[in-house]
Amino acid sequence: MCVRREGAGRNRASSARRARIVGGALNLIENTGSIVTADGVRGFAIVGGTGNESVSNRGTVTGSVTLGAGTNEFTNAVGGVFNAPARKPSIWEQAICSP
Repeated sequence: MCVRREGAGRNRASSARRARIVGGALNLIENTGSIVTADGVRGFAIVGGTGNESVSNRGTVTGSVTLGAGTNEFTNAVGGVFNAPARKPSIWEQAICSP
């Protein structure tokens, strides 16, 4: 499965409120827009499933990221913004992270 998120803004028409992966063995999210939660950094922006997940962020992700049980990767590309909570988000424990 591949999901591409493009666009800017914080309204419902142009900004994802949360990404959740359900099913699929190989899953990819490519973000060039905004993925945020209603709770800001306190919520979960991206929640993975049981497959292998790869997230490429060239936009803005605001909130925690948890990528589930597979082999996972989160890449915050040059220009990408990852607004994580002050506490250590679960992504650092479960995924290979690229700056």
